Amino acid sequence: MSEKVSIVMPVYNVESLLAETLESILAQTHKNFVLIAVDDGSTDGSYKILEQYAAKDSRIEVLRQENQGNMAARNRGLKHAKTEWVFQMDSDDVMFPNRIERQLDFIRRHPDIRACSSLARYIDEKGRVFGTTPNSIPSVEAFNSYLRRGEPVEVLNPGAVVHRETVISIGGYRNIFIQAGDIDLWNRLAEKGHLILVQNEVLMKYRIHNGSITTSNFLRGQKHVEWVCACMRARKNNEVEPDWDTFLEEWESAPLWTRTNRWRKIYSKALYRHSGRAILNGRKLRGFCGVALATVLRPTYTLPRMINQVFSRNR
Repeated sequence: MSEKVSIVMPVYNVESLLAETLESILAQTHKNFVLIAVDDGSTDGSYKILEQYAAKDSRIEVLRQENQGNMAARNRGLKHAKTEWVFQMDSDDVMFPNRIERQLDFIRRHPDIRACSSLARYIDEKGRVFGTTPNSIPSVEAFNSYLRRGEPVEVLNPGAVVHRETVISIGGYRNIFIQAGDIDLWNRLAEKGHLILVQNEVLMKYRIHNGSITTSNFLRGQKHVEWVCACMRARKNNEVEPDWDTFLEEWESAPLWTRTNRWRKIYSKALYRHSGRAILNGRKLRGFCGVALATVLRPTYTLPRMINQVFSRNR
């Protein structure tokens, strides 16, 4: 009999997209799974949709809690799960039918792995594809290179598979980091010597909403990433991790050149994302101008991603 796995999926106010996500999970070629859907205090019809699907398929278990945030919902699902491997999923994304099957095969071929992810097609609210996620850690050598350089390991969280006991043993996701709680988890795992890789296969669709790429949301998220990096440096130096207020104080009191350089990197990312959406929506001149400016600000970030988009069309 095939190995049983769990899928943990936080759910919050996604009634218009939830059915498509659930159907993609139920259509998996690997049938031996339990879907643990954690409704995080939805105020729309999401919980009702979950109940309707659970009534028709015994593989779906629905948990409900007051709104505590995405990371808290993932932790509850992890603790509720009973299987060795737990697949992460977002409630507005779409699995390809062979996602579970292919990722389990990848894990079997890399027995030292304790977390892995896949590639994904970026899609918008209407399901239109506008790119493919990059793969920065396709090999053990690439993973070790990140560790040597002290750079944060980042993988696609809704495409991730984690070894349940290992993740729980280090405290799971930490909800304080909000938008960067997954990055914090990957790097605490890596610091403990646990291998993380990204499978070089496109196995899902990852939805980007307008709200998720607005300047205010994006910049706030990037600040949380920088906070995670500050905590990484503190752990490496055997120092106490800075809390949010301490981090902000240090961030804002840095020398002018340091602050300018930080914002250069952050705005280049924001510009690149906005430009891709502009091109998709027919505002090509605006989009290409944005890509050009992002490239000027940070060519080492923009150019590899542009090359990846060109070659990803053949995957």
